[in-house]
Amino acid sequence: MRLVGSCTAHRQPAIGAPHPTFNGKVTPTNAALDASSVPTWFGSLGAGDVELVTEAITTLSVPVVNQFGNALGGEYNGHMVDEDGKPINVVINNGKYPDDVGVFVLPTAAQSQGPVLQGSLAEQNWL
Repeated sequence: MRLVGSCTAHRQPAIGAPHPTFNGKVTPTNAALDASSVPTWFGSLGAGDVELVTEAITTLSVPVVNQFGNALGGEYNGHMVDEDGKPINVVINNGKYPDDVGVFVLPTAAQSQGPVLQGSLAEQNWL
């Protein structure tokens, strides 16, 4: 699978410019996502459930700046990052944070098992 294209995202004021971009090949993999995974699943899940998806992503290193537009130093290392008030389960390190970008392909209705229990045979077979 070759994914080539562009996407437009709202640039938060704390994101440094120029921000990283990507235009290349990614290899799709199966994943089980929940609110604590990276990348994060923002949908509704029951306790202990995961959503099974195929993801084709790459990780960009996104610079973060202060209110004056200056790069952050090490004083913010370890601080959690959120997007639109939702945690994405990554932290700032040396003024940057890793951000997974790409696409998620949900199984078709015929293939979907819906959310499954984490650690279940269905999850193990998917991975």
